[in-house]
Amino acid sequence: KVVSFTMSEMQKMIGQEVAQNDVVRILKKLGFSLTFNAEKEGANAKVPLFRHDIVNAQDVCEEIVRMVGIDNIASKPLNFSEANRMNDTFVGYKNALNLRKKAAAAGFFESVHYVFDDASELAALGFAPCKAEIANPINSELNTLRPTLANHLLKSAERNVKNQRKSVKIFEFGSVFSQSGEQSERFGFVASGLAKEPSLLNGAKPADIDFLGFATAVRNAIGEFELKACDDVKYLSEFEQAKIYQNGVCVGYIGRVDVRVEAARDLPRTYLCEIEFEKLKFDSAVVKAYSKFPAISRDLSLIVPKTMKFEAIKECINALKIECLKEFAPVDIYSDDKLGDDVSLSVKFNFQDIQKTLEDEEVAAIMDKILDALKQNLNIGLR
Repeated sequence: KVVSFTMSEMQKMIGQEVAQNDVVRILKKLGFSLTFNAEKEGANAKVPLFRHDIVNAQDVCEEIVRMVGIDNIASKPLNFSEANRMNDTFVGYKNALNLRKKAAAAGFFESVHYVFDDASELAALGFAPCKAEIANPINSELNTLRPTLANHLLKSAERNVKNQRKSVKIFEFGSVFSQSGEQSERFGFVASGLAKEPSLLNGAKPADIDFLGFATAVRNAIGEFELKACDDVKYLSEFEQAKIYQNGVCVGYIGRVDVRVEAARDLPRTYLCEIEFEKLKFDSAVVKAYSKFPAISRDLSLIVPKTMKFEAIKECINALKIECLKEFAPVDIYSDDKLGDDVSLSVKFNFQDIQKTLEDEEVAAIMDKILDALKQNLNIGLR
């Protein structure tokens, strides 16, 4: 019987370096015959016929240690190091899990569906069929790979409404497939009916879900985002739909389901959102010092055209890069016959400095700067 081993393996098992000449001497005294390869790294030990207990390299190592003496081998602590398992797949899984938990905390219930869908229903929503055809579909209603989560979410909302649910809030995280068959991950949200279920706290008939309430719930799940109006999602209302942007990148869309789709599926007022998971940013939380000095707020009532979007006003003010301007937002819109094609838009500004208490004169100078910029760039001014 011949047992093969290398000197590096033997030294690793022993725990310290033993000279090759000593190994050869010990094994020959024990009746082994040794041959080495050309590099003298690998060795073949012919086991004596009477040594039936020698089966592998570990047994040969035991013989060497026995002759060297266990007390002559220096003890070393066990070095146990776990391999780093943090790869992109694991990070993606953890990010998705955290989003699912946040969606549940925002009041949505998770749903799970097949990756297959009904081709005819998808066509009615404006989706082209996937080129990767299913050879043996489960049934006629699951005969193609789904390009969106929207159809399954709307069907789930429809089933919940028929089961007498007055407020339906559902989300799903799953795979979708492009027209060419490429797979990607999406997050989908749907809210239908009332903003909350009727109760003693909410009254017999709470208010219906609206765009702002739905967008706020989605924001609580995926984080802060910006909205830009659009009209290219065919199954959403052209008057209530927008693209979702995070860090300047379009990550999805949000809007009210078209009234014709709602009527065809017996749905009350319904809002839908779909997010491309790969485009979301999961940056670590950044801690910033907060100001110990009081904030000051000011309101402006601006006369603006009815056709002007607040986005234009926002971009104009942000371009000024006023450090002490913490936030600003529209708070009221007023119109009457005297204003004609214009409306009165009230905007609230909050100012706060990190190093000092702002004086009224400083705030007034900043407000004048904002008004000058709005007048020069957008030709709008005070009411």
